[in-house]
Amino acid sequence: MRQLVVLFGGTGVIGSAAATVARQRGLDVLSISLDVPVNRRFYRNLQLDLESVSPPTLAKTLDEAVGGSPVALLFDIIGLGGKTATAMAEIAAARAAPVALISSCLLYDHDGSGPVDENCPLVTDGPDCHAYLRDKLAVEAFWRNEPRVGWRIFRCHHILGAGSNLGCIPNHNRDPQLLARLRRGVPLALARSGELSLSWIHPEDLAAAVLDLCADPRSRHASVNLSAPDPVRAQSYYEAIARALELPAPEIRHFDPDPGDFWALTARDNVFVSGHPFFNELSFRHDFASAIRDALAVPENERARRARFMLARIAGRMGG
Repeated sequence: MRQLVVLFGGTGVIGSAAATVARQRGLDVLSISLDVPVNRRFYRNLQLDLESVSPPTLAKTLDEAVGGSPVALLFDIIGLGGKTATAMAEIAAARAAPVALISSCLLYDHDGSGPVDENCPLVTDGPDCHAYLRDKLAVEAFWRNEPRVGWRIFRCHHILGAGSNLGCIPNHNRDPQLLARLRRGVPLALARSGELSLSWIHPEDLAAAVLDLCADPRSRHASVNLSAPDPVRAQSYYEAIARALELPAPEIRHFDPDPGDFWALTARDNVFVSGHPFFNELSFRHDFASAIRDALAVPENERARRARFMLARIAGRMGG
């Protein structure tokens, strides 16, 4: 019987890539999202509002959807907490299925003076911690206190591939108007004039690494940084987008972000490495140029829609 991968948030940038990689590996996919139901061979999307459904209903619905299929992985791309995470843990424990959680590299308390591995301390969960990060910390803490399940926590910085949001540092983080600005020749105002380095990863490479590491017993109960091995300078990032559009390189101006703004957390060198030896066994198929090409291949209105969604999500969480 074919094994099944369950994707919570399976129709977004990471979820779509994970579905593609899983099917390439001979796995069936059950996606759970707000998008319309789909029922095809080897792939289903179950339309379900995970924030409003009760845990008993979620458990019953998932049990019925999974049926007798062996579960290779429960992949939480959203960062589900509270009673929903509890329900997921019960399902994972009952089916002896590993859980993968996508978290945030911004949880690290660092000054950007050098590469950051998993031994770097996390931000404190105090009153000055952004609500978005408090949510992430709470979900991570839930799984670290769940010994029955073979969970893995994956921390990523900039996801760069098909459908991903473009713009990586202030004042153009996930900017829905970025391409329009480049086409009009508008100067870009960037923190430190774009002279900082950042990690990135293609969503298909991310999905492949998650599947590989969740099948590796050495990574059980580990937090792992997932980044491509070649960080990029922020200025070069924006220049690469312009070059792919056959436009002149943008004029870069200095920008001082508000220290209280969430995005100020990205206004420093964000170079992430893994201290785990099993990480060195992973392979990455996509280089930076191909990641940019894949991002630009998606219709511009769809990228802008996703960028607006991300901005609203950050603003909503911080206001909650």
